[in-house]
Amino acid sequence: MSKGPGKIERVMRKLFEKFPEKTWSAIELAALLYGDKLIDGKYVSDAQHSAVRRALANLQRQGHAFAGPRSGSRDGRRLWGGKPVGLEQYRKSDRQVAREVGLSPGTIAKLRRDAARRDA
Repeated sequence: MSKGPGKIERVMRKLFEKFPEKTWSAIELAALLYGDKLIDGKYVSDAQHSAVRRALANLQRQGHAFAGPRSGSRDGRRLWGGKPVGLEQYRKSDRQVAREVGLSPGTIAKLRRDAARRDA
Protein backbone atom coordinates (compact mmCIF):
# COMPACT_ATOMS: atom_id res chain seq x y z
CA MET A 1 0.00 0.00 0.00
CA SER A 2 1.30 3.44 -0.92
CA LYS A 3 2.44 5.85 1.76
CA GLY A 4 1.75 8.88 -0.41
CA PRO A 5 3.48 10.54 -3.35
CA GLY A 6 7.02 9.40 -4.03
CA LYS A 7 10.09 11.54 -4.49
CA ILE A 8 9.66 11.83 -8.25
CA GLU A 9 6.02 12.92 -7.94
CA ARG A 10 6.86 15.50 -5.27
CA VAL A 11 9.69 17.01 -7.30
CA MET A 12 7.63 17.15 -10.51
CA ARG A 13 4.69 18.71 -8.69
CA LYS A 14 6.97 21.46 -7.32
CA LEU A 15 8.41 21.95 -10.81
CA PHE A 16 4.94 22.29 -12.35
CA GLU A 17 3.90 24.73 -9.61
CA LYS A 18 7.04 26.85 -10.07
CA PHE A 19 6.83 26.92 -13.88
CA PRO A 20 3.12 26.46 -14.73
CA GLU A 21 3.41 27.76 -18.31
CA LYS A 22 6.36 25.54 -19.31
CA THR A 23 5.99 22.10 -20.90
CA TRP A 24 8.32 19.10 -20.92
CA SER A 25 8.33 15.64 -22.41
CA ALA A 26 8.70 12.65 -20.06
CA ILE A 27 12.26 12.07 -21.28
CA GLU A 28 13.18 15.72 -20.60
CA LEU A 29 11.75 15.44 -17.09
CA ALA A 30 13.71 12.23 -16.51
CA ALA A 31 16.92 13.96 -17.63
CA LEU A 32 16.19 16.85 -15.25
CA LEU A 33 15.41 14.57 -12.32
CA TYR A 34 18.15 12.01 -12.78
CA GLY A 35 20.88 14.24 -14.20
CA ASP A 36 22.55 14.17 -17.58
CA LYS A 37 24.61 11.00 -17.12
CA LEU A 38 25.10 9.00 -20.30
CA ILE A 39 24.04 5.37 -19.69
CA ASP A 40 24.36 2.91 -22.59
CA GLY A 41 24.17 5.71 -25.15
CA LYS A 42 21.12 7.33 -23.49
CA TYR A 43 20.86 10.10 -20.95
CA VAL A 44 18.35 8.17 -18.85
CA SER A 45 17.63 4.47 -18.53
CA ASP A 46 14.37 2.86 -19.59
CA ALA A 47 13.56 2.24 -15.90
CA GLN A 48 14.03 5.93 -15.07
CA HIS A 49 11.90 6.97 -18.03
CA SER A 50 9.17 4.51 -16.97
CA ALA A 51 9.25 5.80 -13.39
CA VAL A 52 8.69 9.35 -14.64
CA ARG A 53 5.82 8.23 -16.89
CA ARG A 54 4.14 6.42 -13.97
CA ALA A 55 4.54 9.49 -11.76
CA LEU A 56 3.07 11.69 -14.52
CA ALA A 57 0.06 9.37 -14.81
CA ASN A 58 -0.49 9.62 -11.04
CA LEU A 59 -0.17 13.42 -11.12
CA GLN A 60 -2.60 13.58 -14.03
CA ARG A 61 -5.18 11.51 -12.13
CA GLN A 62 -4.82 13.88 -9.17
CA GLY A 63 -5.18 16.95 -11.41
CA HIS A 64 -1.62 18.26 -10.90
CA ALA A 65 -0.29 17.52 -14.41
CA PHE A 66 -1.86 17.99 -17.82
CA ALA A 67 -0.88 16.18 -20.99
CA GLY A 68 -0.86 17.78 -24.41
CA PRO A 69 -1.29 15.96 -27.71
CA ARG A 70 1.63 14.35 -29.48
CA SER A 71 0.89 16.09 -32.77
CA GLY A 72 2.68 19.40 -33.16
CA SER A 73 5.04 18.74 -30.26
CA ARG A 74 8.81 18.46 -30.17
CA ASP A 75 10.01 15.14 -31.61
CA GLY A 76 6.47 13.73 -31.61
CA ARG A 77 6.59 13.26 -27.83
CA ARG A 78 3.66 14.10 -25.56
CA LEU A 79 4.29 17.29 -23.61
CA TRP A 80 3.31 17.69 -19.97
CA GLY A 81 2.65 20.85 -18.00
CA GLY A 82 1.33 22.07 -14.69
CA LYS A 83 -1.63 23.94 -16.13
CA PRO A 84 -3.77 23.34 -19.19
CA VAL A 85 -3.05 26.98 -20.11
CA GLY A 86 0.52 26.00 -20.95
CA LEU A 87 -0.79 23.44 -23.43
CA GLU A 88 -3.33 25.61 -25.29
CA GLN A 89 -0.89 26.24 -28.10
CA TYR A 90 -1.71 22.78 -29.44
CA ARG A 91 -4.88 22.70 -31.51
CA LYS A 92 -7.42 19.99 -30.84
CA SER A 93 -8.18 17.73 -33.77
CA ASP A 94 -11.43 18.09 -35.70
CA ARG A 95 -12.50 14.71 -34.31
CA GLN A 96 -11.92 15.81 -30.69
CA VAL A 97 -13.90 19.03 -31.16
CA ALA A 98 -16.68 17.16 -32.98
CA ARG A 99 -17.06 14.76 -30.06
CA GLU A 100 -17.26 17.63 -27.59
CA VAL A 101 -19.85 19.70 -29.46
CA GLY A 102 -21.83 16.91 -31.12
CA LEU A 103 -21.08 17.73 -34.78
CA SER A 104 -19.31 15.76 -37.48
CA PRO A 105 -15.53 16.16 -38.00
CA GLY A 106 -16.23 17.31 -41.58
CA THR A 107 -18.43 20.14 -40.31
CA ILE A 108 -15.73 21.24 -37.87
CA ALA A 109 -13.12 21.21 -40.66
CA LYS A 110 -15.39 23.33 -42.89
CA LEU A 111 -16.03 25.82 -40.07
CA ARG A 112 -12.28 26.13 -39.44
CA ARG A 113 -11.56 26.70 -43.14
CA ASP A 114 -14.27 29.37 -43.32
CA ALA A 115 -12.90 31.08 -40.21
CA ALA A 116 -9.36 31.03 -41.63
CA ARG A 117 -10.60 32.65 -44.88
CA ARG A 118 -12.39 35.37 -42.92
CA ASP A 119 -9.28 36.08 -40.82
CA ALA A 120 -6.97 36.23 -43.85
